[in-house]
Amino acid sequence: AENYLGQGDRGKRDGEKIIGALAAMMEKVEVQEAALAMMDRIDKLIVGSIQFAGEADKASLQKILTGEVSYHELEYRLANLDERLLIFRTKGGTYAVNPHFAQAARVGAARADLLFGSREAEKDSSAEKPFERDGMPSTLHSVQDLGLVAYALLKEYPDVLLKGGQLSAKARKRVSLLFPGDPAAPGILEGIVRNLLSARIASMDEQGISVDFKAFSDLLLANEKDFAFAIIGSMPGFPGGSWHRQAALSFAPFFERRFVFSKEGLIRFLRLVPGMAAGDEMTGACMEALTALGLVEDKGAGLVCSPERVASSWRAAPEDEGRAVSIDGAGLIHVLPSASLRDLIALLDIGILGSASGAWTIKITRASARRAFASGRSLDDILRTLERLSGMPVPQSLSFDVGAWEDEYNSIRLFRGYMLSADPASARIIEQSGVLARFPHEMLSEGLYYFGNIQAAAIEKALMDIGLPPPALRNSARGATTKSHRPPPAEAGVSAVLQPAAARSAKHDAHSLQPSPAAQVGPTALEFAES
Repeated sequence: AENYLGQGDRGKRDGEKIIGALAAMMEKVEVQEAALAMMDRIDKLIVGSIQFAGEADKASLQKILTGEVSYHELEYRLANLDERLLIFRTKGGTYAVNPHFAQAARVGAARADLLFGSREAEKDSSAEKPFERDGMPSTLHSVQDLGLVAYALLKEYPDVLLKGGQLSAKARKRVSLLFPGDPAAPGILEGIVRNLLSARIASMDEQGISVDFKAFSDLLLANEKDFAFAIIGSMPGFPGGSWHRQAALSFAPFFERRFVFSKEGLIRFLRLVPGMAAGDEMTGACMEALTALGLVEDKGAGLVCSPERVASSWRAAPEDEGRAVSIDGAGLIHVLPSASLRDLIALLDIGILGSASGAWTIKITRASARRAFASGRSLDDILRTLERLSGMPVPQSLSFDVGAWEDEYNSIRLFRGYMLSADPASARIIEQSGVLARFPHEMLSEGLYYFGNIQAAAIEKALMDIGLPPPALRNSARGATTKSHRPPPAEAGVSAVLQPAAARSAKHDAHSLQPSPAAQVGPTALEFAES
């Protein structure tokens, strides 16, 4: 107090008057300017961090200011700032900025450039320019666009990544062709796939990558404005919930300004924003993901925010019932600007991506049609989707091709999952009860039902709910005989047999897998299944 008010007559001053006089003194502009002028960079980092966080204890400040100040120096500076009445210690043991100095601290210390910015960027104006190649500015694409391309390529082939986790040469070339003006696009797509693996939306084994496309499409549709942060937030160790929305909001002003972080500044920002990155491991993972997804780009002078990467080009759902696509005479699907994310995903489920830079085009091929049939789609379903999106009848040539591919696909099938075989009496009960409506299924012939990956316990419970005994569970074929195709004999009083599909090398079991009446005798005329 004496530093501000002078010694004067100490005995005549009481506590309340001293506090009032100090408050009035601290609110004077000239006093605040003088206080700021006496603060060096470390003082401003400490006061600015406290102001940004609201309040902070010594341990938190030590972590936030890692690399800037030692523990003992921090202790000394906190005491010094306290003596200068710029900060104070609360009853809870944390530090807060003097409310009479808060406005000055906000302007002079809690500034983004001081707390998080790169000092090198001030000397290098090129840090804020988009990456250039061959003298031409890059055309940067959003993580949302690259997420859709990842969805398309993972549908098309499973070997997008090599065993070491790098993008395959085939996938890298494909992405470069789709986004010719964006040299960073292949690396970002690799980052997206890696994040999907970390989030367990995808898994990888010797056969390649398997993807839960329902979870992937849900992630795209539910996060049209913050997909990039939604990918990061879905990884293990992150709090989930609305974390990604808070992260997107916190970063938004920095992307708008194409802000240049220093590496230490970005770490400090992640630690200061509530709930952003609670521990060192989470901070490191977040830093790695931000870089891998191209949200920040290391340009030597600092980590530059790329607003193009967080842009949202597609709405989750269409705003009106207008046309989303046009289909030319050759069957090429041209995606219109009115299309939504949902429309685009529906098309990628049945076709392959032809172009994605500027105008998006999709082509339905034999391979993509077979893939759609394997997922449960049919000719009628595909044609309805195309007619709904285009508002026009499907070109006859395309309709004919898809129909021919469906006939070819259905000529011989190998099933994976559970099948239920029931005698005529039990089949009538099953069908009349409506219990089949509980599950996705396909009736292969009279009394023979295919359930795919539905759990056996769920099927058993459904049958017991309608008064049927639990089905006998078959795990292997009885033999290789194909002499008789009569209905199966009663088996210990059980009229239904639930069986996982036989292995690829197993023979057809004529007692439980009955062909349709028109089927010819012979292995290629029968429908097999695999567990």
